[in-house]
Amino acid sequence: GIVGSSRVIALLENNTYLPTSGNHAPDEVQGNITFKEVHFGYTDDVDVLKGISFEIKSGKTLALVGATGAGKSSIIGLIN
Repeated sequence: GIVGSSRVIALLENNTYLPTSGNHAPDEVQGNITFKEVHFGYTDDVDVLKGISFEIKSGKTLALVGATGAGKSSIIGLIN
């Protein structure tokens, strides 16, 4: 709805630079990303991700879409 679209617009208009804390910076990263039946939670008793599976082929883009709290940021955090 309107609230969701305003969040997307705010994200797209954000020009904030976030420096990384690491020092490894490869010139190029190649390969596929595969999640197979991934379960993840920030605590032992509650899973945020429950058996999620997907594959992103090298050079392709995947859109993560879902409600607030669905685990989109958790997936990005695991990939990073």
